Amino acid sequence: MVIQYTNWGIAYAYDNVIEINKKLKMYPKLKKMILEHEREHIKNPSFLSTLWIDFKDMFDFEKHFLMKKHLSWKIRLQSLAPVWYHKGNLNYNMFSIVLYSLIISMFFIVL
Repeated sequence: MVIQYTNWGIAYAYDNVIEINKKLKMYPKLKKMILEHEREHIKNPSFLSTLWIDFKDMFDFEKHFLMKKHLSWKIRLQSLAPVWYHKGNLNYNMFSIVLYSLIISMFFIVL
C-alpha cells in the first residue's frame, strides 16, 4: 500500500494508493484514524462495502471532533465533494452522491 501526501481534501483511497492531506502529519492520532478508514476502503472496494464503511464513519464522533479541531473548514468542505477532478482523473465519492440524492429527494417529496 502506497501513501501519498497531497494538499487537497482529507484522504482518498484508490487501487493500492492512499492520498492523505499533508497537514495530517501534525496530528498523528487523527492521521491514524483516517488511514484506518482508507485501508478499509482498499480491503473492501465493493459498492455496498464502501457505503457501509462511510455510514459507520458518520458516527465516529471522536474523529469528527478532531477533524473540526485541527483541519480548516476548506479542507473539510473539500472532503464532502461528490465529484472532483484530480491529477487528470475524474473521481467520485459514492457515499456523498447517495447521501445528497436522498436529501434532494426528500426535499422534493416534502414540497
